[in-house]
Amino acid sequence: MLNQKSGFTLIELLIVMVIIVILAGGGFALYVTSTNKASDTNHISAIKDGLEPGLAQYYSDNDSTYPVAASAEALKTILTDTSDGKTAYVKSTLDVDGITYTRLTDPTEGYTLEFTLKNQNLNDANVTGTAPNKTYTITSQD
Repeated sequence: MLNQKSGFTLIELLIVMVIIVILAGGGFALYVTSTNKASDTNHISAIKDGLEPGLAQYYSDNDSTYPVAASAEALKTILTDTSDGKTAYVKSTLDVDGITYTRLTDPTEGYTLEFTLKNQNLNDANVTGTAPNKTYTITSQD
């Protein structure tokens, strides 16, 4: 009588494990790419839909000058300040992490808002530089 064993061989189990690892690696790469794209989209939205209109309104309300701020977070603090009885220029929930704000030398000349792209494949008129240091820059000059 033959002694028959049922089950999988070691080679079969190793092949299945390798296939699972390859599929998981591909899924992780897609996840990282999509989170980078989402982060860049969030920053662009914060600039175009939050900071730019807020700065334009601030400029209009403050004798045609832009605010002095050392960072985008400080700028957000200025634009959300309601202590003087005015309405905030931007929402307090606006995410400005990673964005830099620079006011041009003359306070009436304009400003620059920029951030380093996480998704280096983004092509847009406002993208400058080469990978891995591509930046998204908006400059307002009045």
